[in-house]
Amino acid sequence: MDFIYLFDVVEFDKNGDVCETKRYDKNVARANYLYLISKYNQLLLKEKNEKVPDFFKSDLQTVMTKAKEGKNFQNCVEEVVKHCTPKVQEIAEKSKNDKELILGLNSASAYIDKSFASDFREIDNVKHFEYVLTFVAGQLFERTVKNMLKDFETDKKVKSGVYKDIIGYNSLVTTASRAKDKNFVIKDSLKFC
Repeated sequence: MDFIYLFDVVEFDKNGDVCETKRYDKNVARANYLYLISKYNQLLLKEKNEKVPDFFKSDLQTVMTKAKEGKNFQNCVEEVVKHCTPKVQEIAEKSKNDKELILGLNSASAYIDKSFASDFREIDNVKHFEYVLTFVAGQLFERTVKNMLKDFETDKKVKSGVYKDIIGYNSLVTTASRAKDKNFVIKDSLKFC
C-alpha cells in the first residue's frame, strides 16, 4: 500500500526523502517527521501497554529543534529511532528512505480510534465494513482539518491529537485497502486504541 496522506505537515520528494510542504519549509517538515515517528512509536507502545521512554518526554524536543535548525537530519532520525520500540527500529533498518519508514510504521500499527468503536458494532460483511471505514475516515479527516485550523503548533495537546488523527486516518485507509484481500477477516483487523 503506497498511499499515505500527511495533511501537509510532512511531504516526500521523488526519492522518498522529507521535503518542504505547502505549509512548512524543509527543516520544519523534518522536525514534524521526527514527531510523527514518535507518535507511531507511542501507538505501538500503547498496544502493548508499555510506558513511553523518558526521551520522548524530555529530549525529543531538543532533537526536533536541531532538525529545525538544519543540523544533520540523518543523525536526528537515528537519535529518535534508537529510543523507539524494537519494531520501529526493525522497520527503520529495512527502510531505504524516509517515506518507506512511515509507510512501514503505518502498516505495522493499523488501528481504529476507540472513539469510533461504536460505528463498527453491527458490521456483518466486508462491503459494510469498507463503507463504515470510509465514513469514519471522512469524520477523522474533517476533525483533523478542523484541529489544524486552531493554533495546534503551540498547544501540545491539540498537536498530539492532530498527529494521532493523521496516523488514524492513514490506518483506516490502509485497513480499507487490506479489506480487498480475499483472505481478509474483519475481526482480525479491528484494533482499537
